[in-house]
Amino acid sequence: MSSIVKYSSFASNSFVWEHFLKSEDGLSAKCKRCKTVIKTTARSTKGLHVHLKAKHQIEDLNKKVPKNAVSSSSVSTNLSMLSSELPSPSKRTKKTHHFPIRNSENSMEERVARMTAKDGLPLSVFATSEDLRELFKAKGFLLPRSSTTIRMMVMNYGMTLRMKVVNELSQLKETGHRFSLTFDEWTSSSNRRYLNINAHTYANDRALFWNLGLTRIFGSMPATVCVETLRKKLKKFEIDLDEDIVAITTDGASVMVKTGSLVPAFQQLCYAHGLQLGILDVLYKKNESIRQEPIDDDILDNSEAESNDNDGRPNISENSGFTVEVVSFATEGELIPDFKDIINKVRKIVLNLENILKPVKLAVEVLCRQDATLITAEATLKFMIKKLEDNNSALASELALCLRRRILQRRTNLNALLMYLQNPCNYCASNDDETFCLPSKNVLRKQIQEFVMRMKFGILNSPETESNDEKGLLQGTNNCEEVSPSDPDLTLQEELELTISSACNVICPSPSRANSLESIIKKEITLYESGGSMGKYLTFTYNSLKGIPPTSVEAERAFSAAGYIASKIRCSLADDTLDMLCFLRKHFQLNDKKNMKETK
Repeated sequence: MSSIVKYSSFASNSFVWEHFLKSEDGLSAKCKRCKTVIKTTARSTKGLHVHLKAKHQIEDLNKKVPKNAVSSSSVSTNLSMLSSELPSPSKRTKKTHHFPIRNSENSMEERVARMTAKDGLPLSVFATSEDLRELFKAKGFLLPRSSTTIRMMVMNYGMTLRMKVVNELSQLKETGHRFSLTFDEWTSSSNRRYLNINAHTYANDRALFWNLGLTRIFGSMPATVCVETLRKKLKKFEIDLDEDIVAITTDGASVMVKTGSLVPAFQQLCYAHGLQLGILDVLYKKNESIRQEPIDDDILDNSEAESNDNDGRPNISENSGFTVEVVSFATEGELIPDFKDIINKVRKIVLNLENILKPVKLAVEVLCRQDATLITAEATLKFMIKKLEDNNSALASELALCLRRRILQRRTNLNALLMYLQNPCNYCASNDDETFCLPSKNVLRKQIQEFVMRMKFGILNSPETESNDEKGLLQGTNNCEEVSPSDPDLTLQEELELTISSACNVICPSPSRANSLESIIKKEITLYESGGSMGKYLTFTYNSLKGIPPTSVEAERAFSAAGYIASKIRCSLADDTLDMLCFLRKHFQLNDKKNMKETK
C-alpha cells in the first residue's frame, strides 16, 4: 500500500519555497496556490520556478545579472518599461498557438453531414475510402472507422440544427406570427410511401420556409390518417395544427381536398397543378364531340366483294397459287415538293404552339418561386389569361377557357382579401370577370373577424379584465350612491365640489367580446382607408395571409431531393436517416443561397 505523502513548510533562502510545501522525502513539492504537485528530483527547483512563472506570473526579482550583461541605466530602464507594458503570457507558447482556431461551422460533423446530405456520398465511404480519410486527417480530423458511428454523428448534428429550428419557430410564435403548410405524398423507388411537410411564414418583410422532413406512411392514407400524421409531425416542432396554422396548400387530389375540410385552416389548391390540368384538357384529352360511327357488316361484305371483283379478276383460292401485281408509284423527285410542304406546315404549327405556351411557361416559373404570394399569383394569372386571349387563334382561345375553369376551381376570397389589405384605395368590388371576381368589403371584414377569432390572436376582455371592469363599475356606482349632492348635511361648497366631480367622472359601458372585436376591426379599416396605418388585427391578418404559398412545389422539390438521396443503390436507408438527410440537404441549400447573397 502506498503511504500518504505529507507536505510541510521548508525554510530556505530561495524565494521559491515561500510558495511551495516540501514533502518529507524531498522528492516532490506542492504549490500553495493551486495545490499542484511537482517533482523535485535530485533537489532541483527548476520545475518550481517554471511553474510560478508560467502559471502564476511570479518571477524572482533578486536574480543575479550575468557579468557580460549591459549595465547601462538607460537600457535597463527601457527594458523595464517595455516588460511592464507587455503582459507576460499565462502559459508557454506552443506551436499550435500560431495557427488559427477552427470555426465551429467547419467542424468535422458539419463537413460529414454536408457531404452526405448535399453531395450524396454514402455513409460507408467515410469508413472505407483511405483517400477521403487522409484528406480529413490533413485538416486535423480523425474520422471514425465505423459507418454506424458516422451515421450517429450526422444524426446528432441534424438534431442540433432541428432544435435551432424549433427555437426559431417558437420565437416567431411569440412575436405574433403564424404559419402555413405545404405537403404532399411520395413513393420511393423501394415502394415506400412518405409525406413531406413544409412550414411557411412572412416575417421581416420576406418569405421564410422550413423543410420539416419526411414522415413514413404505412398502409393506406385516408384523410383522417393524413390529419393525424400532420398533428404528430407538427408537435415535434411545437406547432399546433388548430391554432398556429393559417392555411394549407395541396394539390387537387381527393384525399387532400378531404383533408382540407377536416382541419380548421384555409385550403389553397395548387395553381401549378391547375395549369397542368388545363393544358392536358386541351392538348392531350380526347374530344368527346368526335365519335366514331358504327360500321355495318353489310358494308364490309360489299366492300370485300368489290375488292374481289375489281378489274374483272377472279377470286383466288388458297390452292391456286399467287399473282404479282406491279403498281406504278410516283418518283422521288415528284414526292420531294409534297414532303417540303408538309414539313413547313408542321413547323408552322409547332411554332404557333410554342408562342401560345410561352405565357403559360413564364407563369408557371413565377408561381413556383420561393417568394411567391397570392398577390403575385393573382397578377401572374391575369397576365397569362390576357396574353392568351390576345392571341388570335382557336387553340389559344380554347386554352384560355380551360385555364379559366381550372383557376376558378382553386381561387378563394383570400386573394381578394390580401389585395385589399395591400392597397385598399384601388380595391373595388366587381363581378364582371367571373374568374377573378372581387367580393364586397363587408364580406372581407367578416372574414377578417372570423380569422382573428379562429387564430385566438389578442382576445379582448379576458375574464380577469372583465371582472376588474365590473368591480370598477360597481365601486363607482357605490360611491355615487353613498354621497349625493342633495344630501342636507353637506355644506354649499361641498355640494358644489361633489357636483363638479360627478360631472367630470366618465363611466364607459363594457361591450361584449364579439361586438368589441367587430367595432375595433371596423375602426381599423376606416382609419386604414383614410390614409392611416394598419392596426393590430389588420397587420396580423396581412402577414398571415402573405405567408400562404400559391403552389405546393416545395414538396415536389423535397421529393426530388429524397429521390436523389434514396436512389436505387441506397434504397435501404432507414426512415429516420432519410428524414434527417432531406432536412439537412434543404438546410445547406438555404445556407449556400444566403452566403451567395451576402458575398454579392
